[in-house]
Amino acid sequence: MTQMARVKIGFLCGILAAALFLIGDAMMGSEEGQLNAATDPVGYAAVVTGPQFSFWALRGVIGSILETIFALALWHYLSRTNMEGFAWWGAVFSIIGDFFGALMFGIAYFVAPALAPEIAGGNTSLLGLTMPPPSILIGLAAGTYIGLFLSVFAIWRTDQLPKWAALLWLIGMLLVPIQIFAIQVIASNLWLIAGIGFVLAVWSRQTLPE
Repeated sequence: MTQMARVKIGFLCGILAAALFLIGDAMMGSEEGQLNAATDPVGYAAVVTGPQFSFWALRGVIGSILETIFALALWHYLSRTNMEGFAWWGAVFSIIGDFFGALMFGIAYFVAPALAPEIAGGNTSLLGLTMPPPSILIGLAAGTYIGLFLSVFAIWRTDQLPKWAALLWLIGMLLVPIQIFAIQVIASNLWLIAGIGFVLAVWSRQTLPE
């Protein structure tokens, strides 16, 4: 397999990750059930044991792995340019963010449904175990956004990938913390469009840029 073939596969993984997040958000819709867990434990239990929530959480785990592959592919694509250092550290921090992201969604996928019957029975003291601790959230945010800014900067300076796609990727990721259903869908769409732009830009290339 050629180096560019690996890059193309990695970029396709980025598109797949964006598509999974978009489908998961569309299936879940509003996540009010989780937000009201303390006052409506029965409703919370019904949400987290349902198929939509299971897919939403599992797609987060799988999506984080796919994002890691994309981060490595982006570094590899820019590894012979003068922005290799920024691309490398962008990939490192992105992978750190993806690791913590997989942990967060893993808690949602495995722990929340397991404790749902107890919570529905009134033992709301267990709710804290179904939420990621602050250390995971901090690691997720720091890794993701430091890696994002470094990667976008590397793309911007090399002119080897479309700047409009990098900008859409940046805007989409900046919208992710806004936990409003419509905003989440917009963010995933921007990320998906950016990913398509990246793939189209490299699809006909046979060698890495220098």
